[in-house]
Amino acid sequence: MLLKKDRLSCLEPKSIMKKQELSKNKMGFSLIELSIVILVIGILVIGITKGSAVMTKAKLGSARALTNDSPVLQISDLFVWYEPVLKSSFTTANAFDATSLSGGWLDNSPSKSALNNAAAVGVVPLYEEDGINSLPTVDFSAGAARLTFSSAYLNQKDYTIFVVEQKRSVTDSQRFLNLGDVAGINAFGYKLNTAVEGTTSAHTVTVPALVGTAYTSRIITFLTDISVTNGRKAFVNGTAGTGVNSAAAISVGATGVIGADNSAGRNPYTGYISEVIIYYRALKADERNDIQEYLSKKYGIKVAQSS
Repeated sequence: MLLKKDRLSCLEPKSIMKKQELSKNKMGFSLIELSIVILVIGILVIGITKGSAVMTKAKLGSARALTNDSPVLQISDLFVWYEPVLKSSFTTANAFDATSLSGGWLDNSPSKSALNNAAAVGVVPLYEEDGINSLPTVDFSAGAARLTFSSAYLNQKDYTIFVVEQKRSVTDSQRFLNLGDVAGINAFGYKLNTAVEGTTSAHTVTVPALVGTAYTSRIITFLTDISVTNGRKAFVNGTAGTGVNSAAAISVGATGVIGADNSAGRNPYTGYISEVIIYYRALKADERNDIQEYLSKKYGIKVAQSS
């Protein structure tokens, strides 16, 4: 007969084996659980990435629908319309993030004239996928980046200009548009980092506001109407500056420039320009408000009603 101690000693190897098996099983389950966790994390990452892409695509689609239904084409005397979300705005090769706009910025006005396509010259701006209100934009941050277009048709005419921009530098005297290529003449942009201005040989108009700050998106409107007193005005997000008497229509040259004071790149603009709309007449207040409201919804910029 085995003693109690001997019986226990006989059981010890079996007990040890069971413990080892349990330990192995426990380790096996841990690895399985770890694999499941990694798999779940991977699925979540893929889901978030795809979800973000879906949201971006949806936002772009919404912006395209808003653009197609906008009043821009419904208002007469549209000269040029450069905007960033329509497939017709850029060449297929250029519509990728951080790509140089070698094919320029294509005009969406009814004429769709090749002459009015804004062509690359000198330093070429970039297509930016995530710009103002997370929509595509044109990035003029590289020194003296600019595009040129034919502006001759605007000679001796009234005009209404809309620009959606976000200055990304506080450098003084940045010009985002010039009509005529002559430095300092027919130029529109920031003067001395304190005001928005539009200049010609005959006038200067300013909006005295805190416009020197960078990384603030704005809708800027310029108007000239020589038929009325104080017919030259500038608006920032719908708020008007001081009007200037109109004496005569302006002389516009052959080459317009986006992103600088002239085609040589003087007083370059540093930042995003998302939309440029030009009419060759002075739009009525309700027409200007319709355009500004469309731009407000598209870019998430609050505007005031203009008179």
